[in-house]
Amino acid sequence: MAANSAALRDGASTLLSGTTELSKGGTTLLNGSNQVKDGITQLQDGAHTLKDGMQEFDEQGTRKLKDTVEKELGNILDRLEALTSAQCSYDTFSGKAKDMEGNVKFVIETDAIE
Repeated sequence: MAANSAALRDGASTLLSGTTELSKGGTTLLNGSNQVKDGITQLQDGAHTLKDGMQEFDEQGTRKLKDTVEKELGNILDRLEALTSAQCSYDTFSGKAKDMEGNVKFVIETDAIE
């Protein structure tokens, strides 16, 4: 029975030592979990900041640029279409004989595109 008591005492001591190590590991895990939680919160805040910045960039930058380009390019294409239409196909301005070739060019002065 004394041998069993010594084995029981050794087992209890080993159990206490293991429980202490388990407690330390649990504390380390808790601290690490808190750091992960803080990192996730920072990541979430950064993602919101990025989203807001991209939204502002779209509204103030790319969308304005796109609208301006579409408007100006549309105006230019309208002018080009008008100038190349059949109504603007002149081969004479004041008349020519049927056996002659001719062409007419117009110089148009416009305001500067800003």
